[in-house]
Amino acid sequence: MARARKKSSFHHGDLRRALLDTVVEIMAREGPQAITLREVAARTGVTHAAPYRHFSSKEKLLAAVAEEGFRLMRAQMLEAMVRRGSDPLERWEELGVSYVLFAVRQPCHFRLMYTAELADRSEHAALRDAAAAAYRLLLDVVIESQERGRVRGGDPKQLAATAWAMMHGLAVLLIDRQLGGGKVALDEAEAAARFASQTLRNGLQPAEARPSRRR
Repeated sequence: MARARKKSSFHHGDLRRALLDTVVEIMAREGPQAITLREVAARTGVTHAAPYRHFSSKEKLLAAVAEEGFRLMRAQMLEAMVRRGSDPLERWEELGVSYVLFAVRQPCHFRLMYTAELADRSEHAALRDAAAAAYRLLLDVVIESQERGRVRGGDPKQLAATAWAMMHGLAVLLIDRQLGGGKVALDEAEAAARFASQTLRNGLQPAEARPSRRR
């Protein structure tokens, strides 16, 4: 009866949203191996054929969830950057912190965004564009930092990749509970992310601009 009530509550456009939410719920409880179109349909309370109205395959469904994740993450990173004003290094720091916090708050989205199953985004244009737009925030702030003499020269794509790898690694360690042996509180995750981001940006500054050490 519960499924029948849920089925009758759908209106035009609601089913797609419900399917995406169900994927995240399954991820959180049982992991990606439990996700199939039949299982998603069953837990959403619709027929096995219903998901095909929106997604032709499981991969297409996962790509939609990953795309949503990148768009949500980009919006949060952009908001964090705006709060820090015009200094590119401060905005760079906030990018790293907000990236890690997104992973900690929404680990299911984060894992699907970087799952090996979707590593080839050539068949998923919307996912490819959403991921590129998020990455562009980082690359642009690296380029601006170089242009304003706040970061040493070099290939900005290499610097951006290094920054991304560092913060991504920290995010994965946190959501996999590899730091401290248990779930890390949000304030502790923020402190760890801020320290890592500050350490990275200080190391990339020209020698004359780096904070002086106390003797």
